[in-house]
Amino acid sequence: MKRLFFASLTVLSLLLCLAACALWWSSYSTDRAMNYFAGPRWTGAYTREGRLYVSSRNGEDGSRRGWIMNEQRIEDRDAMFLVDSHFRWQMLGFAADRQQPPGFDDDVMQWDVRIPFWMLVLLLGIMPALFVCRRFRRRLRSGFCIQCGYDLRASRERCPECGHPRRV
Repeated sequence: MKRLFFASLTVLSLLLCLAACALWWSSYSTDRAMNYFAGPRWTGAYTREGRLYVSSRNGEDGSRRGWIMNEQRIEDRDAMFLVDSHFRWQMLGFAADRQQPPGFDDDVMQWDVRIPFWMLVLLLGIMPALFVCRRFRRRLRSGFCIQCGYDLRASRERCPECGHPRRV
């Protein structure tokens, strides 16, 4: 049961890692956004220039409700940049901001957290890498051929299945 759980987690991690790679690559040409509006509060995530942005804004008019997904080409996105930053922290591609969005009242504030995609890919790739390393070690330790997985306990020099030399 434990092995099945670990394998399922590994497959999920690999799929998320591949999705993060695809979003990373496409974030340089298209901004993708997924936002949730609930009354005067807006929460969303979007991609831009190799980063994942997670944002929240309070003080909107409250007329929109529900999920909204959209895409925006690179040329059209200059209007989305925020000005008048009240707080900013930035290091190694990570960033956190508290900003006043342009065109809104003074009581409207937006919070942003930026996470570089390289970190997401690195974190999501750990489980598949561990899985491959454990499988390779298990084959090496238990007397199986590294190339094809054939049982080498009866063979001394080479694998009778694929011809790969046996490691001692």
